[in-house]
Amino acid sequence: MAGKTRFYTDEFLHWVANSYYLPVQVPTTYIGLFSTAPVSDDAAGVELSSSGYTRQLITFSSPFAGGLGNDYSYTSNSNEIFFGPAAVNWPQVVAIGIWNAATAGTLYYWDNLSSPKTVNAGDYLYFPANSVTVYEV
Repeated sequence: MAGKTRFYTDEFLHWVANSYYLPVQVPTTYIGLFSTAPVSDDAAGVELSSSGYTRQLITFSSPFAGGLGNDYSYTSNSNEIFFGPAAVNWPQVVAIGIWNAATAGTLYYWDNLSSPKTVNAGDYLYFPANSVTVYEV
């Protein structure tokens, strides 16, 4: 299909945000970190596996209509997210991903960070509320 209707886009974002069922609600979503970013569904990237690293719970706000003639909708994290403390120096973090499980599971979205992050032993990586945004066109 060449695209999605506004209705389906909003329905999907409500589903990701756990606002209501479509048709099966995802009970929780998790954010994880990549040292090598995915480039497509066929090239999965490399998730961190360093000591002190685990995926973190991410919750989303209800979706909003976007700008530019309202040609997209989006939802953002409503919780603060802390990774760490790192037990050792982690590989440089270059991307994030959204999964349906704390381990393994299905990767739904990924995106490159605007600038790579370094997390040394004893440090944390922090994402404030409203800093991780999922867009649907």
